Amino acid sequence: TLIYQNETYVTELQAAKAKAEESSRIKGDFLATISHEIRTPMNGVVGMLQVLRDSDLTSEQQTQVNIATGSADTLLRLLNDLLDFSKIESGKLEFESIPFEPAEAVREVVALMRPKAMSKRLSFNLILPPGKPLYVLGDPVRLKQVLLNLTGNAIKFTEHGQVDLAMSIKSLNDQSATLHFKIHDTGIGIDSGTQAKLFQVFSQGDSSTTRRFGGSGLGLAISQRLVNLMGGNITLTSTPGQGTTFGFEITWPVATPAAAPARAAAKPPLQALQGRVLVAEDDPVNQRVIELMLQRLGLEFEMARTGHEAVSKALDQPWDVILMDCQMPEMDGYAATREIRRQSPRHVPIIAITANAMASDRTACIAAGMDDFLSKPIRTEDLHSTLRRWLEQAGVKAP
Repeated sequence: TLIYQNETYVTELQAAKAKAEESSRIKGDFLATISHEIRTPMNGVVGMLQVLRDSDLTSEQQTQVNIATGSADTLLRLLNDLLDFSKIESGKLEFESIPFEPAEAVREVVALMRPKAMSKRLSFNLILPPGKPLYVLGDPVRLKQVLLNLTGNAIKFTEHGQVDLAMSIKSLNDQSATLHFKIHDTGIGIDSGTQAKLFQVFSQGDSSTTRRFGGSGLGLAISQRLVNLMGGNITLTSTPGQGTTFGFEITWPVATPAAAPARAAAKPPLQALQGRVLVAEDDPVNQRVIELMLQRLGLEFEMARTGHEAVSKALDQPWDVILMDCQMPEMDGYAATREIRRQSPRHVPIIAITANAMASDRTACIAAGMDDFLSKPIRTEDLHSTLRRWLEQAGVKAP
């Protein structure tokens, strides 16, 4: 009887585990689908705003475009938060391990957030350790994501006073460096009851906070999970009415300065390109967005509205690059690419343009025979740099 009870218990546990895993998979699929459905119209919004921004506008119209662009960027950040949360929950979030200078990452965060602090007349202080630059092996994008979330919250919830972002070296040897990051503000503070649930998903204190300051409540939950995955833990101390301090420590392997990439120079203005581009895109709004972008870049182009049409035109005429939407009626971009690769004697670079933003989507594109990947919403600068790189590889020189 005891053996039977144990077997029943194990069976029930296995069934519960399978049910939980299936629930997690369904949730992940839902978030990925929602991401795709939102990114497609967002490409039209962001793309048209970029075209407007670069046209001849009055100062009032330029202000209106800037406001709309800011709102679109906010929506895109929320979408990216949802995607990141989905990846974290399903264990699919990937971290890079590249040489970078943490102090430079902190400086970039301050440069991005300082205008918001200035608009609220807040003092925004940067505190870095003295001495020569320190380079480590890690993921600078994820570090900046956490710092942007925490400093963004600090600025959002501070009406008067200051916000401090500090980095210090807790321990350092030839093999590893442990760095401490601290974000302090003189804002509204957080009571002990709220602190206990602050890192829960979609939690933001209380509904009055959401109404007053906005936000989804995802930022802190994602930040805590990112720091956990990097081997640290976010701590919090706060006094209502006096301010809040968030802190965390991360240990990275030390990298040699020679391995670190050179600091990026200021972005030059976009230069005209030369070449013939076939665009496979079924959505009329996105067709128009890409048309305007390619016109601005000085490229010849032609549209294909289905996968079958893309294959026909790709085989019919010589092209320097093909931009391929992955989701199209009749024949999708993956099938169209495989067919082009099967029939064409030339290897024309095919760049995926997709509203899917997961790492697995990039893998699927490469497996189908595509050469590169652009995720919607597409920015003119990203399209320019990607096309320039592939046109240069194809031997097509700029005018």
